[in-house]
Amino acid sequence: MDRILAVDTSADTCSVSLFNQGVWSQFHEVMPRQHANRVLGIIEQVLKEQSLVLSDLDAVVYGQGPGSFTGLRISAGIAQGYSLALDIPVFGVSTLSTLAMSIVDAPIGTVILPCIDARMNQVYWSPHLVDSQGIPRPIGAETVQDPHTLLADPDWQSCIAIGNGWAYHAEMPEAVLAMVLPVTDPSTARFGDTEQPIAANMIRWVQATHPVAQKPGAVEPIYIRDNVTWEQKPKIGS
Repeated sequence: MDRILAVDTSADTCSVSLFNQGVWSQFHEVMPRQHANRVLGIIEQVLKEQSLVLSDLDAVVYGQGPGSFTGLRISAGIAQGYSLALDIPVFGVSTLSTLAMSIVDAPIGTVILPCIDARMNQVYWSPHLVDSQGIPRPIGAETVQDPHTLLADPDWQSCIAIGNGWAYHAEMPEAVLAMVLPVTDPSTARFGDTEQPIAANMIRWVQATHPVAQKPGAVEPIYIRDNVTWEQKPKIGS
């Protein structure tokens, strides 16, 4: 796949990335409640930067979740529409795996702890282990939890925190915090950072893991709170 477009609107950030035969174009900006009105124009802008049109794409990638239900519907709706209209494969990528993918050059065996603010004083959580190929792979189910209920495996080594869910670190168990190597300056006494998923890392995840492509239109966002399920034919901007 030479030309891949990725879109993520799962959080306050609108993130769009284009991979074109090794050349990248990206847009990543915080714009709460503006995704539906602006994302299509942003996609057009990113394509225009490399003199491409939608019909040039080989695949489309979207932020599958977890995240904001409305935001997930937007990116999933776009991915579904493009894949059907262009008859190209579509890939859904976990927003938690996307965060884990943002940690580059982590040694084999490192445990990356992506954690996303789920609102209502909860977090989305899914530990990842860096494998022999240097790829962070999930080692547990994605969950939504109260911060104080998070658990750490005593066998984990060199844990790295990432994601805005670590803003709740004061409410997390000491056993979890004790295993974390901050990715920011330790003198700031912060765990993780405020990074939200970046669309380019979704493309990198697909390129690294070679997942089975979904058929055009076979879009399935994941919103793990209260077992909310996807409703087909989403309305962009709903």
